[in-house]
Amino acid sequence: MSTPVEIPVNNPNEVNNYRNKAVWNHTAGAMTFNNSTGREYIHLAHKSGSHLTFANQVTSEFNPNNRQTLTNGNTFHTSKGSYNLISQEAEHRVYGDITFLTGDTNMYNTPLMDGHMAEQAKLAAIKSSPEMMQPGFGNVTGTVHEPKGDAPDPETGSTQGKNFEPNKAHQNLSEFYKDTQKKLTPYEQLMGNGGSIKLLSGKDILIAAGAAPANFDTVFINPNGRAVNDKLTYDGDKTVKTKQISAPYFEEKDVASNIPFGNVHFQAGNKLDFNSAAGGITFGTSGPLRLAGQGITYIGGAQVNITGGAGGGSTGHVFITSGDLIEIEGANVNIKGGTDIFIEPGLSVLGNQIISGDLVVGGNLTVLGNIICKGTIDADKTITSKVDVIADGISLKNHTHGGIQSGSSETAPPSA
Repeated sequence: MSTPVEIPVNNPNEVNNYRNKAVWNHTAGAMTFNNSTGREYIHLAHKSGSHLTFANQVTSEFNPNNRQTLTNGNTFHTSKGSYNLISQEAEHRVYGDITFLTGDTNMYNTPLMDGHMAEQAKLAAIKSSPEMMQPGFGNVTGTVHEPKGDAPDPETGSTQGKNFEPNKAHQNLSEFYKDTQKKLTPYEQLMGNGGSIKLLSGKDILIAAGAAPANFDTVFINPNGRAVNDKLTYDGDKTVKTKQISAPYFEEKDVASNIPFGNVHFQAGNKLDFNSAAGGITFGTSGPLRLAGQGITYIGGAQVNITGGAGGGSTGHVFITSGDLIEIEGANVNIKGGTDIFIEPGLSVLGNQIISGDLVVGGNLTVLGNIICKGTIDADKTITSKVDVIADGISLKNHTHGGIQSGSSETAPPSA
């Protein structure tokens, strides 16, 4: 019997290492069990090259062609770290609903957000109040702000040009900011990190709802359903009459509220921004389009066009209404109409007027200044004056006649 030869181990890390691998080879593929210490894995391979590997740090799968799974029940994937899916093209088809929730569970399951907004409301109440203590109210909450200062103008009721005391809350606004931020910090810490959704595309993004469009009539149009004032006419018999013409009548119809698909909703708790480069922004609909806000609305551009008759088989009407005041202001204001411009009930003009055509006045004409006429005055009735009438320097009231003789002789023409 031979004596075993002891071979020294120079690497102390290999003293307790176990090395072992078992391989089962078959025509369809192979299964490998690697039992070596620290490198344990199970490898299942198909002859096509597809394989599935279970290792200490990763579970990997490779499919040289297609991959198909069928689940009769539900499928759940949970990853405590990031989740990445890379594909040349991808399509996700779901027969139920899809819900994406981001952010800490405290934002949904606790009154965290209500508490945060309660502190923000205190700050907003100060910022939305007037800097000077003038009378007014808020547009959303209806908060009434009592005045401290001069009384309104007794004739107009306006407070323009009046003096009011400074709002002390605005003077201490920076300190209130700091105090509010201290109260908000604990709330924001409980919100955790993240909670946003970012959708990025190197090319285009399409968001579509509804497998079929609801292109129905949404407005009933009677092309002659209304009688509107067109112009004032003068028929030569000393009478001014109002001429009316027919105009379309529009009636909005609700034909889409009962359709259970095809709706897209965007709702922002704070602010909603749409920004576009040179391609612009287009809102198109076969139904009503409403742009309404409780605050001040701005519509601006290098040129602003407001048009009617963009579709629907009608030349279109444009209505501009206000329960209070409409102001039009510009360096130059041009108003053009196809025929006349009808204004009712009246018109007040502050400043000079130049009329290049004829002027017909259906009522009385009162002039507080002088009348300078370069043409002839033709009157069908009496011209009266409470003082005097002077023609070519001769007074109608105080003129004299020469050549006075008795009998049937005539006097000389009047003299000044």
